[in-house]
Amino acid sequence: MAGTVGAIFNSALQFGSAIGIAVTTSIETSVEATHGGPQEYAGRAAAFWFLTATVAVQFISISVFYDRSTDHKPQPKHGEHGYPARLSTESKEMHDDDGKVTMAMSTSPSTSPQLEV
Repeated sequence: MAGTVGAIFNSALQFGSAIGIAVTTSIETSVEATHGGPQEYAGRAAAFWFLTATVAVQFISISVFYDRSTDHKPQPKHGEHGYPARLSTESKEMHDDDGKVTMAMSTSPSTSPQLEV
């Protein structure tokens, strides 16, 4: 699975880079064609401002849409039983010292028989 995700990420990066370079070059050449030719700085300035605006839009998007609700939740320690998803949910499930899963059948603490799974 990690190889597939890495391949998709790498493909998206390559594709996005190619599109970005094409758009930037297109803006630069179209401005140079109408404002003095390749000897002038106007085309490069337009491309620079386009890239600056793109970075600003990305920064604003991350600032608005980034989900901060999971940033400070405690993570499981090394050696704890179970998976992180299991540890983050409320459950009556407990682990004994042998690693066996036990589950309480009753909610009252005085009469809680243990069921071994």
